[in-house]
Amino acid sequence: MSAAVWWDGAVYRADEAPAGLRDRAFLLGDGLYETVLAASGHPVLLQAHLDRLLQSATALGFDPPVGGVETVEHAVAATLEHTGGDRVAVRITLTRGPGPRGVGLPPEQRPTLLVQAEAFDPAARRTDVAAVVDAPRIDPLDPIAPHKTISAMRWVEARRRARSAGADLALVKTTAGDVAEADFANLFAVVADAVVTPPLSRGVLPGITRAWAIEALGSSATAVVERSLEITDLLEASEVFVTSSLVGVRSLRELDGHALGAETPVADTLARAFDRLVAHG
Repeated sequence: MSAAVWWDGAVYRADEAPAGLRDRAFLLGDGLYETVLAASGHPVLLQAHLDRLLQSATALGFDPPVGGVETVEHAVAATLEHTGGDRVAVRITLTRGPGPRGVGLPPEQRPTLLVQAEAFDPAARRTDVAAVVDAPRIDPLDPIAPHKTISAMRWVEARRRARSAGADLALVKTTAGDVAEADFANLFAVVADAVVTPPLSRGVLPGITRAWAIEALGSSATAVVERSLEITDLLEASEVFVTSSLVGVRSLRELDGHALGAETPVADTLARAFDRLVAHG
């Protein structure tokens, strides 16, 4: 046996081991993903999610799945047909597939496409107490930062540190010290008469719900400013809220032990608009 694998209590010849063990996603975290909310069987903003997935795939040198976007759309629809629940979380994962040992790219990519769906209760994801963690930090010059990769250990560690501080989500700084985003969510604050959100140039993920929120606020003639946010901005803001594909718009009520604004008219208006979006598919 020239190569062997130990897996879950048994030894296999390398060429006989479960195929997933050879996938670069499992070995190197070499993959991309999207999380999409589906309501009554209809994915919300699916096209925007697929556009972002393929843009990241192109930027990072991933081959698209066989059959392209149509294959992904079919996989999502087929998976939803077998999933119960009024609201469903759909995860789309694209990996580079199996490859040789090490970080070098395989000579020929055989992408893996995985779609998972399960019933989702937004109330169970309530995260309104936040803590700013000092590390890990986002490097705005990191070419990976703007992409939704499955290498999520920094967000796992950020959330772990926030939990240790008695919070239920982390706000993450850049290497320069400004606050860029939440773990798995984008960040907004109402400062004076404007809604402020960190610009993408700070290494912020180009969130699908973030983009929708900016457009919705613009349509209602609410001023939106993209600039860096400091901790003092957040503590002095009249509202602080986060956006994500699954929970929509969620106001924060506490940051680092300090109570935030109790009245949240901007976030409440956006949340209602998001609910209407979800209701209409």
